[in-house]
Amino acid sequence: MQDIHFNQMSAIGYVRLRNEDSHAVIHATQQSGALAVVCDGMGGAVGGEIASKIACETFYAYPRFEDGITAGRLIHHRRRLERLIQIANEKIFRFAADHRRYRGMGTTVSALLFIEGHVVIAHVGDSRVYRLRNSRLELLTRDQTLLDFLLRSKRLPPSQAFGHPSGNVLLQAVGAKTRLDHIFTHDSAYRSGDLYILCSDGLSDLVSEAEIQKLAMQPQTETLCERLVAEALRQGGKDNITVITAIVRTAEAHRRSA
Repeated sequence: MQDIHFNQMSAIGYVRLRNEDSHAVIHATQQSGALAVVCDGMGGAVGGEIASKIACETFYAYPRFEDGITAGRLIHHRRRLERLIQIANEKIFRFAADHRRYRGMGTTVSALLFIEGHVVIAHVGDSRVYRLRNSRLELLTRDQTLLDFLLRSKRLPPSQAFGHPSGNVLLQAVGAKTRLDHIFTHDSAYRSGDLYILCSDGLSDLVSEAEIQKLAMQPQTETLCERLVAEALRQGGKDNITVITAIVRTAEAHRRSA
C-alpha cells in the first residue's frame, strides 16, 4: 500500500504588494483520490488574486463532482479535471464581465490528481509540475508561453531560454476569454519514492531546474517547500512564490520515517 504525503508553502516575495497565487491540497476519499492545485493570477494585483482564488476554489468540488462520466478509467478523470478548468474559466470570465475594472483578469492552473495508482495532470499557463524519479528531475507540463513556442519552432536556442522575457508572455489563461483553446492533460503510473513538485513561475523563473533537482535530492523532503521558496527569495523574489510537494511512500516506509 502506498501513501501520498503533501507539504505546501506560499510567499509574497519582495516586489509584489499582494499574493496573487492560490493553492490547495484536497484530501478526498480513496475512490476520488487526492488533488493538489496551484493557480497564479494575472490582471492587476486585486484581479489576479480574485481569478486565482475562483479557479482554486472550483477544484474543491472534485470529490463530489458529477457530470455523467463513469469513474474508474483514467480518461474519465482527465475529462473531469478538464471540465472543472472550463467551469473555472466561465466563472472568471463572467465575473470580469460583471465588474469592468477586472476585465482581462485570468490565472494559470496546474492540477495534479493521485488516483488508482496514477497521477493525472491538467494544466493551463506556465505554472509547472515536476517529478523527481531515480535522481532525475523531469518537467511533466508544457508552458503555454511565447518562449515555449519559440523553442519548439527552433526560433530560439535552448541555451537562451532561462530568464528570457518571452517566458512571461502567456498564450492563454483561465478566464481571459469565453473558452480555452487547449487544456494540457497527462497521466502516468506513480512509484514509491517519486517526488512531485507543483509551483508557480515565481519559483521556476528564478531557480534553474538543475538547482531544483539539487535541492530535491537532499534529505528531509518535508522541508523541501521551505528550501525552494528560500532559494527563490535569495534569487530576488520578484514574484509570488508557491510550491506544493507530494512524495509517494509505502505505508511501511512512512511508519519507519515517523
